[in-house]
Amino acid sequence: MDFVANRAITLIGWSLSQKRKRFLIEGLSRRAASIPGARLLYSRLFRRTRARMLLREEASYGGSSIINMIARENGLVTAEYQHGSISSGHDAYNFSKTLCDSPDYRRTLPQFLLGYGTWWLDQLQTPSEKIPIGNPFRTDALKRVRMDGDRKKDILVLGDGTETEKYLSLCSFLADALSEKYRVVFRPHPIEREQVARKYGKRKGKIALEWEKDIYDAFASADILISELSTGLFEAIGLVRSVFLWDTEKARFCYPSHPFSTFSSSDDLVEKIAFGKEGEVSASIIESMWASGWESNYRDFLKNALS
Repeated sequence: MDFVANRAITLIGWSLSQKRKRFLIEGLSRRAASIPGARLLYSRLFRRTRARMLLREEASYGGSSIINMIARENGLVTAEYQHGSISSGHDAYNFSKTLCDSPDYRRTLPQFLLGYGTWWLDQLQTPSEKIPIGNPFRTDALKRVRMDGDRKKDILVLGDGTETEKYLSLCSFLADALSEKYRVVFRPHPIEREQVARKYGKRKGKIALEWEKDIYDAFASADILISELSTGLFEAIGLVRSVFLWDTEKARFCYPSHPFSTFSSSDDLVEKIAFGKEGEVSASIIESMWASGWESNYRDFLKNALS
């Protein structure tokens, strides 16, 4: 832990306090003590089910390292399917060359990373084999959702789950400035929906608060989409006319590369919306983001991985 603390100071100028250091040591000690029990239980599970593959959400995250390793020891193929936006700014999918070259560390990661498309996978530095599959949910949603241009009167703002009041403040500004032309809708992230419902119900002033319908149904009535960190930004390409990324330090860290128009302030955003041409994203990028033919892609993966 002293080594970690010294690296934090040297690399990013961040000091690990004694209180946090003790907390981290205690947490990691408990995790280490649980490994023998986890090994026994997971091994028993794999033997009983006679499973041939472990397909796990967030398998690249540190919390999955033990089950990945035990699965491989029991002869299973290990894989992860992409569950949201990932990029060169995502620490769970970008490793140093030292870790990528380490046989011991590689065993704690999934052998395969199945992605929505090459646009996402090409940004990652991981020893897992990257395979573009596509997005079954998006494919199914596009079959049933009718994008009606006459209904597109909404400015849809997607929350990030943590800074609710900041997003509501932006929505209020937009509603005051643009309510004659647009309906402003705030769609809270799933982890903040209970809090929003308890505090505000379904409306806050001029802002509509909606989350019950599927996000693609929300796209059907949206002319403009705004967010800071959301897979919805990418899902909206080709479905919503204008897509804006809130230009913050957090967004720049998480999305070093992206195809969106940006804004730095509420005034800046209103000015760009009023201009009318800002925010449009070329549909040519869609295939690289969302590989087509996910059924055949997935079937080929299973056939090759399990042969």
